[in-house]
Amino acid sequence: MHPKKKRKIIALAVILALMFVSYYIGDRHGRSKALSARQSAFAGRGFPGQSAAGGNRGVVTSATNGEIISSDQKSITIKLPSGGSKIIFIDSNTKVSKVVDGAKSDLAKGTNVTVNGAVNSDGSMNASSIQIRPTPPSSQTNAGR
Repeated sequence: MHPKKKRKIIALAVILALMFVSYYIGDRHGRSKALSARQSAFAGRGFPGQSAAGGNRGVVTSATNGEIISSDQKSITIKLPSGGSKIIFIDSNTKVSKVVDGAKSDLAKGTNVTVNGAVNSDGSMNASSIQIRPTPPSSQTNAGR
Protein backbone atom coordinates (compact mmCIF):
# COMPACT_ATOMS: atom_id res chain seq x y z
CA MET A 1 0.00 0.00 0.00
CA HIS A 2 1.21 3.48 -0.86
CA PRO A 3 2.43 5.47 2.22
CA LYS A 4 0.19 8.48 1.41
CA LYS A 5 -2.88 6.25 1.13
CA LYS A 6 -1.94 4.51 4.40
CA ARG A 7 -1.64 7.90 6.19
CA LYS A 8 -5.04 8.98 4.85
CA ILE A 9 -6.66 5.78 6.13
CA ILE A 10 -5.04 6.21 9.56
CA ALA A 11 -6.09 9.88 9.67
CA LEU A 12 -9.65 8.94 8.75
CA ALA A 13 -9.72 6.24 11.46
CA VAL A 14 -8.42 8.72 14.05
CA ILE A 15 -11.03 11.31 13.04
CA LEU A 16 -13.83 8.76 13.26
CA ALA A 17 -12.58 7.60 16.67
CA LEU A 18 -12.44 11.20 17.93
CA MET A 19 -15.96 11.85 16.63
CA PHE A 20 -17.26 8.77 18.44
CA VAL A 21 -15.51 9.70 21.71
CA SER A 22 -16.75 13.31 21.44
CA TYR A 23 -20.32 12.15 20.90
CA TYR A 24 -20.14 9.71 23.82
CA ILE A 25 -18.68 12.32 26.20
CA GLY A 26 -21.20 14.95 25.07
CA ASP A 27 -24.11 12.55 25.55
CA ARG A 28 -22.92 11.58 29.03
CA HIS A 29 -22.32 15.22 29.99
CA GLY A 30 -25.79 16.22 28.78
CA ARG A 31 -27.46 13.46 30.79
CA SER A 32 -25.44 14.36 33.88
CA LYS A 33 -26.34 18.05 33.53
CA ALA A 34 -30.04 17.24 33.12
CA LEU A 35 -30.03 15.07 36.25
CA SER A 36 -28.11 17.69 38.21
CA ALA A 37 -30.50 20.44 37.11
CA ARG A 38 -33.50 18.31 38.07
CA GLN A 39 -32.04 17.62 41.53
CA SER A 40 -31.13 21.25 42.21
CA ALA A 41 -34.56 22.44 41.06
CA PHE A 42 -36.10 20.61 43.99
CA ALA A 43 -33.52 21.50 46.65
CA GLY A 44 -35.11 22.92 49.77
CA ARG A 45 -38.67 22.04 48.70
CA GLY A 46 -39.28 18.82 50.58
CA PHE A 47 -38.71 15.57 48.80
CA PRO A 48 -36.95 15.78 45.43
CA GLY A 49 -39.31 15.19 42.54
CA GLN A 50 -42.46 15.41 44.58
CA SER A 51 -45.08 17.93 43.58
CA ALA A 52 -47.34 19.75 46.02
CA ALA A 53 -49.99 17.12 45.25
CA GLY A 54 -47.49 14.35 46.10
CA GLY A 55 -46.98 13.21 42.51
CA ASN A 56 -43.69 11.89 41.16
CA ARG A 57 -41.85 14.06 38.62
CA GLY A 58 -39.65 11.37 37.07
CA VAL A 59 -37.18 11.04 39.96
CA VAL A 60 -35.40 7.72 40.24
CA THR A 61 -37.23 5.52 42.73
CA SER A 62 -36.19 2.32 44.40
CA ALA A 63 -37.37 -0.34 46.81
CA THR A 64 -35.20 -1.24 49.77
CA ASN A 65 -35.66 -4.05 52.29
CA GLY A 66 -34.19 -4.32 55.75
CA GLU A 67 -34.63 -4.30 59.50
CA ILE A 68 -35.13 -1.01 61.32
CA ILE A 69 -32.18 -0.37 63.64
CA SER A 70 -33.20 3.13 64.75
CA SER A 71 -36.07 5.58 64.24
CA ASP A 72 -37.31 9.06 65.09
CA GLN A 73 -40.12 11.30 63.81
CA LYS A 74 -38.27 12.27 60.61
CA SER A 75 -36.33 9.13 59.64
CA ILE A 76 -35.63 5.46 60.12
CA THR A 77 -32.33 3.66 59.58
CA ILE A 78 -32.55 0.14 58.24
CA LYS A 79 -29.97 -2.64 58.23
CA LEU A 80 -29.69 -4.00 54.71
CA PRO A 81 -29.47 -7.74 53.97
CA SER A 82 -25.93 -7.07 52.70
CA GLY A 83 -24.94 -5.85 56.17
CA GLY A 84 -24.85 -2.13 55.36
CA SER A 85 -27.44 0.43 56.40
CA LYS A 86 -29.56 3.11 54.75
CA ILE A 87 -31.18 6.27 56.12
CA ILE A 88 -34.82 6.67 55.06
CA PHE A 89 -36.49 10.07 55.47
CA ILE A 90 -40.20 10.10 56.30
CA ASP A 91 -42.82 12.84 56.53
CA SER A 92 -46.57 13.24 56.80
CA ASN A 93 -46.99 12.14 53.15
CA THR A 94 -45.20 8.81 53.70
CA LYS A 95 -47.71 5.98 53.68
CA VAL A 96 -46.93 3.30 56.27
CA SER A 97 -48.83 0.06 55.76
CA LYS A 98 -49.13 -3.52 56.93
CA VAL A 99 -52.06 -5.91 56.69
CA VAL A 100 -53.96 -2.90 58.02
CA ASP A 101 -52.68 0.66 57.72
CA GLY A 102 -49.82 1.38 60.08
CA ALA A 103 -48.42 4.51 61.68
CA LYS A 104 -44.98 6.02 62.25
CA SER A 105 -45.07 4.51 65.74
CA ASP A 106 -45.05 1.03 64.09
CA LEU A 107 -41.58 1.77 62.68
CA ALA A 108 -39.68 0.37 65.64
CA LYS A 109 -36.26 -1.21 65.99
CA GLY A 110 -36.30 -4.81 64.80
CA THR A 111 -39.17 -4.31 62.33
CA ASN A 112 -38.58 -5.60 58.78
CA VAL A 113 -39.72 -3.19 56.11
CA THR A 114 -39.82 -2.62 52.35
CA VAL A 115 -39.33 1.04 51.46
CA ASN A 116 -40.22 2.73 48.15
CA GLY A 117 -39.11 6.25 47.37
CA ALA A 118 -36.78 8.68 45.68
CA VAL A 119 -33.05 8.06 45.91
CA ASN A 120 -30.93 11.06 46.96
CA SER A 121 -27.44 11.76 45.60
CA ASP A 122 -25.89 10.73 48.95
CA GLY A 123 -27.58 7.30 48.82
CA SER A 124 -30.29 8.08 51.38
CA MET A 125 -33.94 7.87 50.36
CA ASN A 126 -37.10 9.90 50.79
CA ALA A 127 -39.83 7.38 51.51
CA SER A 128 -43.08 7.54 49.60
CA SER A 129 -44.30 4.30 51.21
CA ILE A 130 -43.13 1.81 53.80
CA GLN A 131 -44.54 -1.70 54.04
CA ILE A 132 -44.06 -3.55 57.31
CA ARG A 133 -43.14 -7.17 56.58
CA PRO A 134 -43.30 -10.25 58.77
CA THR A 135 -40.02 -11.24 60.40
CA PRO A 136 -38.37 -13.86 58.17
CA PRO A 137 -37.79 -17.28 59.72
CA SER A 138 -34.32 -17.71 61.19
CA SER A 139 -31.85 -20.08 59.56
CA GLN A 140 -31.99 -22.29 62.69
CA THR A 141 -35.76 -22.77 62.27
CA ASN A 142 -35.29 -23.86 58.65
CA ALA A 143 -32.25 -26.04 59.40
CA GLY A 144 -34.35 -28.94 60.69
CA ARG A 145 -36.59 -29.05 57.60
